Amino acid sequence: MIWHNAARIGLLVVALLQAAAANNAAWAEPVQVVVGKSQMLQIEGQPSVIMVGNPAVADVVVETAGILFLVGLQPGETNLYVLDAAGRTLLETDVVVGRTGPRQVTVNRGVAEANLSCNPRCSPIANPAADGAEVPGDAAAADGSGNAAGGDANGQAMQELLGNMVGSMTGQQQPDN
Repeated sequence: MIWHNAARIGLLVVALLQAAAANNAAWAEPVQVVVGKSQMLQIEGQPSVIMVGNPAVADVVVETAGILFLVGLQPGETNLYVLDAAGRTLLETDVVVGRTGPRQVTVNRGVAEANLSCNPRCSPIANPAADGAEVPGDAAAADGSGNAAGGDANGQAMQELLGNMVGSMTGQQQPDN
């Protein structure tokens, strides 16, 4: 008799877990996305209302019924609600937008900041231009010329700075260009 009741309880627990898994309305972990990149979200049902708590941090693009793309606009946290036409919650989740992805590293040396993509070797990259995101080489030159560091001599200086920073971190001498 005890085995029989335990089996019934076990089946009930499994059924409840399956029902909870089938309803993807509330995600336990926040959705993470990098500034300037997107994350595909699949939902069950036709979205009618999409609400991003802080639209300066993230945006949503609806591709087809059940497929949404979450786009990171600037570093920060927000939340996302997706409802169907009857007002039922299809998705409710927190969203975390970060400046770097798993293969990226930001190196700060004095006032200089460099972003590198490492897979497996590190190469300099620029941050996407978005409100709140700092783009290396996007500010006017320190000499007051107004030229962005991404242009001509200033861009070359930024590449040299990045090379020196990487070289000093890895103990490798960077070749002259």
